[in-house]
Amino acid sequence: MLFGFMDGSGTHAGSRVIAISGFIGKEQEMLDLHAKWDEVLGDPRFPTRLSEFHMYDCVHAEKEFLEGRWNFAERLMLYGMLCDLLWSSSIRPIGASVITGCFNEIPKEDLDLLFQPSVMLATPLDVCFHMIVQQIVGAVDELGDETI
Repeated sequence: MLFGFMDGSGTHAGSRVIAISGFIGKEQEMLDLHAKWDEVLGDPRFPTRLSEFHMYDCVHAEKEFLEGRWNFAERLMLYGMLCDLLWSSSIRPIGASVITGCFNEIPKEDLDLLFQPSVMLATPLDVCFHMIVQQIVGAVDELGDETI
C-alpha cells in the first residue's frame, strides 16, 4: 500500500498558479521519514522545538520561527537538513500545477467538455488533482502492485 502527504498552494482567489505537491511511499518508508523528520525538528541546536514545518513561515521568519527568534542561518540549516532527509529517503516526489490564467483562456466549448460529470475537470484544482492521481497510478504500476 502507498501512503502519501500532499499540500496545495495557490488556492486563494486571484492566485496565478495553483499547485499540489507532496510525496508518496510505502508505509515503512513514510514512517522512517516521519521519525527522522521529527528528530530534525527537535534538534537541540535550534532555538525552539517546532511543532511542524511550514516553508513559508521558515522563509519569512513567521509564526513559530518568529516566536522562537530563529535567525536566517538557523532557518537555512533546518531547511538543508530536511532537504537532505528527503533526498536520502526512498519516497517519491509528486506534483502538478496549472497556470490559472491559461486555464481560464480555454474556449467555452472545450471547457464545456471538461465540466461534464463524467470528466469532472471543472477547475484548475481538479486538473491538478487528476495529474496527481495519474502519478500515483504510475507509481503503483511501476511497483508491480495490482490494486490501487
